[in-house]
Amino acid sequence: MPLFGNLASMPLPDLIQWLGISQKTGTLEVEKSRVTKRVFFKEGRIIACSTEDPNELLGHFLVSRGRLTEQVLSQALSRQETTRQHLGTILVEMGAINREDLIRHLEAKAEETIFSLFD
Repeated sequence: MPLFGNLASMPLPDLIQWLGISQKTGTLEVEKSRVTKRVFFKEGRIIACSTEDPNELLGHFLVSRGRLTEQVLSQALSRQETTRQHLGTILVEMGAINREDLIRHLEAKAEETIFSLFD
């Protein structure tokens, strides 16, 4: 059963806590200033998140943290257009980042995306 509403009905921290305690599975979609961010839950646990904000996408996140150059990102994105693989997979295959670093940066990116919902 889907729920719809706005954050005036239930503040975001309360909503996230309720989703966790109730062990809900689904997607929390928050739209602000024409940018949609999604937090995916499985049995109350956050398992992933996504954003439509280009500045918060994985490639730009890694460039802003000094883990990639713009040139490497451009090469990876070109490759992604033809292979349709996840960017992280391509970067690991290219040797631009190792799998452990990718996981660590994906976790940090997810945290930032979630924290940005509170702005």
